[in-house]
Amino acid sequence: MVTISTAMQNPNTNQSLSYQLWRLNTVWQNTLRKRLSKFELTYAEYVVMSVIVMDIKNIPDIKRRALKQKCVPDLLNLNKKLVSKTIRSLRDKGLIYRVEDMFDTRGFIVFPTAKGKRTFTEASKVVTEFDKMQSKP
Repeated sequence: MVTISTAMQNPNTNQSLSYQLWRLNTVWQNTLRKRLSKFELTYAEYVVMSVIVMDIKNIPDIKRRALKQKCVPDLLNLNKKLVSKTIRSLRDKGLIYRVEDMFDTRGFIVFPTAKGKRTFTEASKVVTEFDKMQSKP
């Protein structure tokens, strides 16, 4: 199995740093994709779920203990279209649900379902294990 540390080993010193970083990113993405596939999650879905599932009372600027969908892209520093598509996918999988915001009828509040919480908890174990494995020398 190729690990991140082996992907960074470069027998050809003429290869650029850009290539090495691209290779590292490719290995990292492919490995996480395989590990998250048993939960039927992409890494983007996992990241968006992390914000939806986490204890939102600790997020500044969220006063009502409810996460507005429009806040998710800002919290993750991601494109709004990508987040919207990802939230739709998570909803279709039954991992989250949306409720119309009673203070702004154009917006939605997003919540994890019980299935979403379970799935995220199990997926988090896999991601954490992967991170620990990659941080070993």
